[in-house]
Amino acid sequence: MTSFFLSLVAICLAGAVQALTLDFEGIAPDGGAIGFDNSGFSTNGFEFLLDYGQIQDSNNCPTCYQTDNGTDWLLHMSKGVMTMTSTVGAFSLHSIDYGDYEKNPLYNAYTQVTGHRVGGGTVTREISSETDFRTIDFGWTNLASVSFDTFDRSYYTRNAYDNFVVSLGTVPLPASLPLMLLALGGAGLALRRRAR
Repeated sequence: MTSFFLSLVAICLAGAVQALTLDFEGIAPDGGAIGFDNSGFSTNGFEFLLDYGQIQDSNNCPTCYQTDNGTDWLLHMSKGVMTMTSTVGAFSLHSIDYGDYEKNPLYNAYTQVTGHRVGGGTVTREISSETDFRTIDFGWTNLASVSFDTFDRSYYTRNAYDNFVVSLGTVPLPASLPLMLLALGGAGLALRRRAR
């Protein structure tokens, strides 16, 4: 009977949102880069708008940059704001890979990341591009957009981004939880009658 209850829980939770990784592959030309100046691009249901930056192909001058994780990556290269917006509704931001692509302490950038929630309200976090790529966890849910507002000690920043782990939709537990409780309650009543 335990397996019956576990099956019910699994069925109720089967609608959980699956994570999607935005890795910027295939946007820049092979062996090159594509630049953005108060413009942007779309990928997998998300729009990115940059005041100034580019997507760097992993095969474009691998010796030019000290940061190279073997995949294409997004560079935000000026003081100012980069914005990420979902074109298909609310989303969650789980984590990003972030670092300084030259690993030069003179160019360390400090970025205030602000999540703008659906229906109002914000959540913020400050991050620093002090080293090579590292994963930064967020765990923010019910977002309409996320902005990356950069400030540092130089005119040009050296921010490198990759592997935005996101999921679309809001966390489904409020909708599935009553169904799960109803199913478990019904199963419990059936077991009680059977025991009599």
